[in-house]
Amino acid sequence: MISPFESIGPLRFGATASEVQSLTKGIPSPFAKGLSPNLVEAYHELGFHAHYDAIGELEFVEAFLPCRPIYAGVELLRPNLPDVVGELAALGLQFREDGEGVWFDQHGFALYAPEGRVEAVSAFRRSYDTGA
Repeated sequence: MISPFESIGPLRFGATASEVQSLTKGIPSPFAKGLSPNLVEAYHELGFHAHYDAIGELEFVEAFLPCRPIYAGVELLRPNLPDVVGELAALGLQFREDGEGVWFDQHGFALYAPEGRVEAVSAFRRSYDTGA
């Protein structure tokens, strides 16, 4: 369950890496991603990547199977992007597309779907730069 700008499941934005590890009981695999100077922690068995800011607080979570993120009763990690976006639009959510997916900036999440198939769902805190 995504709570906009606050959490995804039990993971609250602003949590430290040790708090995330304690909550999930998982074993993270840190790695560098893109141009970010901050390491990302992969929890592959749980289906998510945890991204931290420069002071070590959780700011962004990428969720993929077996994780099943839900927003307002809509299961987000389903293959057919138009179906998912249609259900969210019917709830009144506005969105923007960026060529790799669909961002719901005012609700704190995005769907990664570079080929029209939802592959991951990202949730983020309010101060996260979405590039909008």
